[in-house]
Amino acid sequence: MLNGSEITLQLYGDDAYPVVTPREFCGSSFTNNKYTLRETGKNTTFTCTAKFKPSTIDTAEVPVDINVTIKEKVIVRCNPGSNEYWNGSACVTCPGEIEVVDDFTSICKPCLSPKQYVDKTNINNKCMDCAQGNFTTAQNEASCTPCPAGTYWNEDHICKPCDINTYTATPGQTECVSCEEGKYTPYKGATTCIKCKGKLNGTNCTAAVCKAGKEWDSKNGVCKLCEIGKNSVGGYNNSCYDIKCKPGERRDGSNCTRCGKGTSSSDGEECKPCEDGEYQHEEGKAFCYEVLPGYYADDKTAQQKECEKNTYSQGRSKVCIPCDRTKNEYTPNKKSTSCSKCLYDLGSDGNCGMKKCPADKYTLAEVNYTFPEITSGNKAEADCTDGTNMVYRDCYYDADTRTAQWRSPDFSKCTSKHTKSVDESLSNMKKVNLKDNTALLASSKKVEELAKNTDEMLPKDITVMIETVAMAGNALDEVQGLSDETLTTLLNTVTEIGSTEKSKMALVSNEDKTKAANVAIQVSKNIKAGEHLETGGVTARRLTATQTTASRDAPLALNDNVSIAIKTDADTQPSICVFNPSVAEKLFPAGENKKINSPVVNVEVSSDNIEIEIMMNCSEVDQDDSKYTYTEDCMYLVEATGEWSSKGVVTKKTTSGCTCQSDHNTSFALILSSAEIKDKFQSTFSTIINTINVIFLFLTFMCIVPFKKFRSRRLMQIQTQLCLALFCGHVSFMALGGVKASDNSPCTVGVIIVQYLFLASIAWTVCAAVTLYEKIVNAVKSYGKQDKNYFFKCLGGCWGFPILFVMAGYLCWYVMARDNPTIPPYIADSASLGKGEESTCWVGEPWKYITFMVPIWLCLLVNVILFVMIARIIIKAGKSGSSNRGHAREIKALLSISFTVGVPWLVSPLMINPVAQFFQWVFIIFTGIQGPVMFVCFVIFQEDVLTNLFELVGKQPPAVLLASKSKSSKAAASEVSSVKPTSVVTRVERKDDVIEINKATEYAAPGEENNQENIYSKLDEQPTGSDADHNSENSVASKNHYETTAFHGDGEGDVPPPPAVEQGEDVYENRSADAKSVYPHVPQLV
Repeated sequence: MLNGSEITLQLYGDDAYPVVTPREFCGSSFTNNKYTLRETGKNTTFTCTAKFKPSTIDTAEVPVDINVTIKEKVIVRCNPGSNEYWNGSACVTCPGEIEVVDDFTSICKPCLSPKQYVDKTNINNKCMDCAQGNFTTAQNEASCTPCPAGTYWNEDHICKPCDINTYTATPGQTECVSCEEGKYTPYKGATTCIKCKGKLNGTNCTAAVCKAGKEWDSKNGVCKLCEIGKNSVGGYNNSCYDIKCKPGERRDGSNCTRCGKGTSSSDGEECKPCEDGEYQHEEGKAFCYEVLPGYYADDKTAQQKECEKNTYSQGRSKVCIPCDRTKNEYTPNKKSTSCSKCLYDLGSDGNCGMKKCPADKYTLAEVNYTFPEITSGNKAEADCTDGTNMVYRDCYYDADTRTAQWRSPDFSKCTSKHTKSVDESLSNMKKVNLKDNTALLASSKKVEELAKNTDEMLPKDITVMIETVAMAGNALDEVQGLSDETLTTLLNTVTEIGSTEKSKMALVSNEDKTKAANVAIQVSKNIKAGEHLETGGVTARRLTATQTTASRDAPLALNDNVSIAIKTDADTQPSICVFNPSVAEKLFPAGENKKINSPVVNVEVSSDNIEIEIMMNCSEVDQDDSKYTYTEDCMYLVEATGEWSSKGVVTKKTTSGCTCQSDHNTSFALILSSAEIKDKFQSTFSTIINTINVIFLFLTFMCIVPFKKFRSRRLMQIQTQLCLALFCGHVSFMALGGVKASDNSPCTVGVIIVQYLFLASIAWTVCAAVTLYEKIVNAVKSYGKQDKNYFFKCLGGCWGFPILFVMAGYLCWYVMARDNPTIPPYIADSASLGKGEESTCWVGEPWKYITFMVPIWLCLLVNVILFVMIARIIIKAGKSGSSNRGHAREIKALLSISFTVGVPWLVSPLMINPVAQFFQWVFIIFTGIQGPVMFVCFVIFQEDVLTNLFELVGKQPPAVLLASKSKSSKAAASEVSSVKPTSVVTRVERKDDVIEINKATEYAAPGEENNQENIYSKLDEQPTGSDADHNSENSVASKNHYETTAFHGDGEGDVPPPPAVEQGEDVYENRSADAKSVYPHVPQLV
């Protein structure tokens, strides 16, 4: 009720007597039984004291004057929307729902949990039921809470925990989910199920352990095999996982299996057989090797084999193709890629030329073996010292020297007094338990005693000795901690073998000698750090990490002649084995034309980042022999090939000795190489003539390029670019002569530069040949058709394309060699070069043909074809002229053009035996005079160029240099004095116009000076602006302009005159009775 509201009151006493004068007692607010609310506030309580009339109640008298105080609570409705209610004394906030009884009464009802919540968005609040899956935890909550995970909701709005083997993963669920097969919950109220990696019985999960390759099958309670393509690690509660095999393997069920020989796998999925022409002799490889030219592979699981002599292959071959004897074909060596034509008699053994090995005496262990004279391809025999067998010796044909040569004797059938003991030692070693140090030591001691008698043994006995000690050495790979006595015994045995007579060791294979050296190297790896073992010829040492670090600043002395410094970022204990020269030359192959000239030092460091410096004494190299030159370089032994190589090894020589620097583990030595000097005079002559060539190329370039009037002529532009390319190419080639193949980076860069410059030179000769062809042979077709960008196209093509070609070839090799180690090296090494060429820095085979020789030959072939067509026109022009003037001019023109287009370079393919030496001289001379010939043609024979040079010093050229031209001009004028005029109308298309040129006469009048020039003078002359104005269809000056010379400029807009050449029906000829010239323009050019 609000202020001002009226309440109707009826006041009665307990005795039901009426109230007397209620106004008097209830105050002025009480009027007519109504009470008016006057107080401010929402709730009002009033008190009225009334006096009742006297009366008797139930015979009881009530005194009239008794006051009865009546307090009546008035329940007043609080303000709407206030969420308040009357609590009997005031309006207070209702936490629950307000229920309005009437206008005067409202009640606060609680919202009961867990079912209800208070919706306070309602005007009087409202008790609402929670949604399914939700509940309240107390009365009058403002919102409901979802049942937590692990419980479910029922209709009483109570969240109950899920039973065993059921779960709820998210809140607010009305029911629990049963566990999947193989899973369980060990307690109520679970939020997830646990996988039973064992045997499940109700809520009881028994653990299981499966072996590798299997996993637990919880459904059936057993371990089952993994699916194909999967595997597992054995153990408790294991599971299978997907298999990913590495390249070189395949998936075999649940395992990875290495690919077998003859197959490969690049993706780790499937092993694929090698294709025809490929092989793979190792297991577990990601690719197959391609059979190289000169080899064959009839078995894809084995290494490729060399084609035998008189057979060849060209790559990817299963068999080698025999040479055709009916055509006198043969191959001088093994590994041939083609057959050669034998220019002599082809012997029954397939050798070209029947030769004989002279009678020879071979001494071994102070015993002489005499072999009679025999023809090549046969075997000679001599008696063994035991008198029971024979020594055999082959006589073979050496294609390089074209002579018959003896091979080393074969003593395999002979025996010595130690043969039986040596064989028994090998047999006993095979029975010894190599892991038993005592047994190994006893057996090694017996071998050591036998090794002291190597000088009395045959080569085959030494081979068996090496096999025996190598078998003992194999124990070093498997057993650690062998006694020093055992290691010393093995080292002594190797030393004794290395001290054997040199001639006898020469008959032992390099493979067997390497086995013996490896035993000593293995000993050095097995001794304790900081210790060393030393015999008379071999020192084995193992450094400590401290010694290794100290050697960086102060090299460590290994013996009197060798010191070493090792730089590495790892804490390592390097092993070092030093073989004295007397032993090293017996155990290590030196190679052809090489000699081991120092101790051999083997270094093994267990780190990839190393720098090794080995200091040794250098020996004086005697260069007095005029037939050979000698060099001493640090080299390392390539174990795969048995060859010594200087790549990656730097040699530094000082007054104190030689230092070998390298960044990899290997065996190092100073190797003395000898190379035969075949022709000192040729080398000297080549240097002199090349120098002269370079000088004249430079002079030619400088006589033309500085002058703008010459640079605007197309042919001169091409000629000067050709001079520049040849000049740079020859200078670079001479500089490359001072670089060795062992200088890897400088050699590679130098070779690429020289290749590029000479390819650019040949490209410019092609541009020159095409230009001359268009000017002389194809003149009519090209008349009026000028390409303004012709020179720039040549400029881009000739300088740009060669570098792309060279780099593409090098990068192709780089990518192939990175994945396939059998790819031949780009830079020729000692194994691929000929005798005496170990230091040559040039491209190796077959790359020199792919990236250099073949492109040059193709360009020269184009040039030759164009040259022949040009020569045909010049020769016909000479025949059509006067017969009494000779053909000197035609010969001069042909010679000049041939040098311009590089025809002399065609000599290079002819430098093969047996005429190689002759054509080498021809090639040196022809390429050497290219510069002088170009100087004569481009400068001396060019009157305007020559005149310009003399005018620079205020003089005129000597008359002798111009006499030939004046004379020929007069003679030409005399020759044509009797020529009768004839008219020829030439139709020449230029754009959309047809021009008719009326030629009154073929030659100038006898009284006029017919200015004849060299072929390079007017051939590319550009007319001036006034000349162009005269080139009109009806101008008389135009006629004279055409007749002065056959060719004019290539300037923009120039329209050269139609030369008199054969072009279909367009024939320009002198129809006089005395002479006929179908090429009147050519004599003027030559």
